Amino acid sequence: MELGENSLDYLSNGLFHGIINSLHWTKLLDCVSYEGGDIQRKCCDQIIDLCPFGYFGTNCLFRCHCENLGEPKACLMSGECFKGDTCEKYYFGNLCQYRSISHEVNDEIFYANDWNIHTCNKRPPEEPLVFRFKSIGRPFHYVRIQFDNINALQDVFRLKDVLEKSTLELLLQSQYQYTVCSDLQFWIVSSDILELYCPAQRYRYVDALKLSGKMLAQVCEVYISGGRDIAALSAISYYSGNKEIDIRDDLSSSIDPETKLLCTSAKSTRSSLIRRYTFKFTPVGFSLVIRHNKGKNRLNNFGVVVNNDRQALKPLQDDDENSTILFRHVHHLEHIDVLLSNAERREVALSMCGVEVYGDCEKKRYGLGCLKSCHDCEKIKNKCDLKGSCYTLSSSLQDVRIYTRVCASCAKSKCEGGSCSAGCIPGSRGENCLEECGRCGGNLGCDQHSGKCIEEECEIGFAGPRCTLPCGMCSDKRCEGLNRTCTSKQCVAGFKGRSCTQTCFHCGGRGECNIETGACFDKCNAGYRGDVCLLACTNCAGRGACDQKTGQCEEGCNYGFTGLTCSEKCSNCLSELCNKTTGECLIGCQHGFRGPKCDQPCRYCKNQTCLANGVCSEGCIIGYYGKHCERVCHNCGNDGSCHYQTGHCLHGCIPSFYGTLCSEACGNCAGDSSCNEKGKCQHGCKAGFKGETCKERESVLLDNPEDVASRSNSS
Repeated sequence: MELGENSLDYLSNGLFHGIINSLHWTKLLDCVSYEGGDIQRKCCDQIIDLCPFGYFGTNCLFRCHCENLGEPKACLMSGECFKGDTCEKYYFGNLCQYRSISHEVNDEIFYANDWNIHTCNKRPPEEPLVFRFKSIGRPFHYVRIQFDNINALQDVFRLKDVLEKSTLELLLQSQYQYTVCSDLQFWIVSSDILELYCPAQRYRYVDALKLSGKMLAQVCEVYISGGRDIAALSAISYYSGNKEIDIRDDLSSSIDPETKLLCTSAKSTRSSLIRRYTFKFTPVGFSLVIRHNKGKNRLNNFGVVVNNDRQALKPLQDDDENSTILFRHVHHLEHIDVLLSNAERREVALSMCGVEVYGDCEKKRYGLGCLKSCHDCEKIKNKCDLKGSCYTLSSSLQDVRIYTRVCASCAKSKCEGGSCSAGCIPGSRGENCLEECGRCGGNLGCDQHSGKCIEEECEIGFAGPRCTLPCGMCSDKRCEGLNRTCTSKQCVAGFKGRSCTQTCFHCGGRGECNIETGACFDKCNAGYRGDVCLLACTNCAGRGACDQKTGQCEEGCNYGFTGLTCSEKCSNCLSELCNKTTGECLIGCQHGFRGPKCDQPCRYCKNQTCLANGVCSEGCIIGYYGKHCERVCHNCGNDGSCHYQTGHCLHGCIPSFYGTLCSEACGNCAGDSSCNEKGKCQHGCKAGFKGETCKERESVLLDNPEDVASRSNSS
């Protein structure tokens, strides 16, 4: 979708970038006017879909490769970068979808592959440019050359030299000499960009390529196309041997905070991930995009399967720990199964944030998914770009048209200066009729300028004023309105929501659920529970199944767990073996624990060693005694130790105490002196006390009875 100039100015400001960074699924609807003083702006009368950060296109299936000062940025729904943003490093083209592989060479060519258009050729023009790829050959696609000034290709004499004196030589894989491209073709993209094609060698594997000719005198950058990133997000299948897989369905929670990419992950030493891509074109290579969080060894011991029969398990290459693209492989396949598996089971997590698959559309096809036709380009034997514009491919000067644009879809073929003055043929719209209408019903197409369908109804499966919004999984494939509400109010099995765009979680049977509540009509799949089958059964053995309501495991617990829902760990049991119902340990406790469930520590046992019944087999630590060392040695002298069985103090009592257990306090000894082990005071008793232990009181003599009586009467 192209936006007007004013709209681009408005949408590219910081406010809109903030919207994109903070929201995931939102729509900016209808036409908005801005008036104030002598300023009047009208934001285009179109619907703008906002995707999760870093994605664009229909249903947000395509990855954005825009950046600004090295920071990843969002892009317009059309895939174009916002004003002021550029392509991410190693990507080029009007939608930044083509990946350059010119840097994947053994020899550094500073000015030609440094990703800087301001550093240009400093070598003699007659010296050829040679790009020799590392280790494995690459499929040849085409070469783009950027020159050092904006008028470089507009000088007809210079252009003649470029076209007639330039050569492209390819060192084909399994051969030992360069092959000159005999059918070299040129595509003049703009006033300073030239592209070279060799149709006879397209997609042939090459080890090196050599450029020569007068054009090299002004070369600033060479992009060797590794194909266009035309992989769309697709359904993913998950496999895990012990069901510890971590699948996140919510977009916001599955964005990798480091790479800002949509990721899926499995937390298991026995798990694997698989993602299948099926294409309407021939892929020539792909890259895996992985979470960037484990440094140099983040994916050791993992492998990848890339062919249909899964017989080729190739190790992952992780040469650059600062890169999130860890592996590249080239292959001709109708579809690609990308399977990550933990071959040696040493790592505890693996993740996949994306798969970039490279290739390009065949002739007469264009668009992000190669699903559109180039209209009349076929008649003039031309190729079209991503938007369907026809460009001339030629090897002779007479046929070259700089940035040639053909009005292929004008009504009555009336084309004036690149604009269709008489309207468009049905199905096309825009000033030059190169944009396609939505999926309008009938035969009248849409309005040339607004894109609104002339007839009210859309094709089955689409909705919205321009019929650009695809219906969800409605039972009759029909929906209406901007919210894409299903008219039948029924979804295909496995989907829910008014627009049937949300999946039922883990429902059994046919996978059906209530479209409003998500409650499953049948039981949950093994391993899940709850009304909507979202909660995982915890640590269940066998199939991993549990009761849908209570969570009780149907086949008992995995080793190491106990309880009705297997949510309790076997506490400190040897080999983590315990009764799956009672939790009692089956073969004893780990060192330092006791009791039927080994949940009581051998706290005061010497060396923390005790039998399962709690008896300390090596005695007690200083200060404690008893079978379980649960009693405290009282008032023992020296180091406070006592006999571990009787409690008798081994080195006597502390001052003021006596007895076998030092539990008796000395009596009232004179001068607060101590007593011996039998309690006898060493220096006698205090006044008023008597006996060996000085605990008896002496008798007090009363006055004369007559004096006592006399005092009593007088009072």
